[in-house]
Amino acid sequence: MENERRVAAGALLNLVQAIFETCGMYDGDAHLLADSLVDADLGGVHSHGVLRVPEYVGKLTVDGVDPNGKPEVVKDSGACLVVDGGNSMGQIGTAFAMQQVIARARDTGIAAAGIRVGAFEDVARFKARVDSAIQQIHACKRAPGVDRLFAPGEPEALRRNAYRTQGIPLNTVTLNDLKKTAEERGLAFALGS
Repeated sequence: MENERRVAAGALLNLVQAIFETCGMYDGDAHLLADSLVDADLGGVHSHGVLRVPEYVGKLTVDGVDPNGKPEVVKDSGACLVVDGGNSMGQIGTAFAMQQVIARARDTGIAAAGIRVGAFEDVARFKARVDSAIQQIHACKRAPGVDRLFAPGEPEALRRNAYRTQGIPLNTVTLNDLKKTAEERGLAFALGS
């Protein structure tokens, strides 16, 4: 395109890393953050690429994200961990959580981690942003014959609520299999025939 200019990935990585270092980030964290953005651009997902650099600089210098925030494990239940991001950038907390999970899985055979949203962003502000995004989706113009637009996960949540109040639809084969299994295990089958 006329408005495009090709930039070598290595040069772009070096520049973006240097920008994040000027915000006070440690070299390793600045490299990880820069690499995640350049990698997104390499994959053609430009919405998650270096166009985010000015926004991230604002987060690191004005909006309260700690350029040297250190994630930590705040709850350890063997194969399950909870990570607090230490007010670091999300990529830093996520990479830390992944490293912890990989190390733990070597010992336990399986592992998972949850990351506290509040460790990266004020929970009320995060909820307000999500609510706003859902409202924007609902307000979009619909194609002819489309009655409603759904946010990701919304159809499943509506279905789940309907099934809780109206019952889960099961076909006859499944019901018969359940009945037979229950009876073989000495249990009464009280779901109807």
